[in-house]
Amino acid sequence: MDALSLLRTLGSLAVVLGVLVGGLWFARRFNLGPGMTGSGTGPRRVEVVERTPIDSRRSVLLIRRDGREHLLVIGPEGTAVVESAIVRDACDRQAEEARKSEIEAQRAMAAKRIEQAQARTAAAMNGARTLVQAAWRSLRVTGKRCARLLRHQIRRRRLMLSNESFGMALARISAVSADQKESHM
Repeated sequence: MDALSLLRTLGSLAVVLGVLVGGLWFARRFNLGPGMTGSGTGPRRVEVVERTPIDSRRSVLLIRRDGREHLLVIGPEGTAVVESAIVRDACDRQAEEARKSEIEAQRAMAAKRIEQAQARTAAAMNGARTLVQAAWRSLRVTGKRCARLLRHQIRRRRLMLSNESFGMALARISAVSADQKESHM
């Protein structure tokens, strides 16, 4: 076999496998297969309502078929029907209402906790804002004090500096002070 015929064979194999995988995906996607209904978009007749593990190997399964519920025990030894054609009565409705009211109470409690957390966060943000403003004022005051001290030192050494350099230094200090005043307004 030359290389060209080997490539053709491998390519054909890849196409066939691709078609098989695509067909399998399509069949699963649209519930086409043995024992499956043809319409994947219609209402389902069977649904798992709840599954609860009993131990590591067994579990209890509550399924609903056409509006009736069935209780099954599933384990390695097989499946056993515990109760069939369960009809919901007033006791079940009361239990469901109690569960719903408990869920609503939990939601209300969670909403209250969220509200309290938001209030604490807002208070912390206000406290942080106050601290930042106080620190900024402190820096501004410290900056003014530094500028005054620098002016005083320059005035003391004025005799050593030439008039031109003294004027430039004072202009820089004034510009810095003006920039600080503008930035704080």
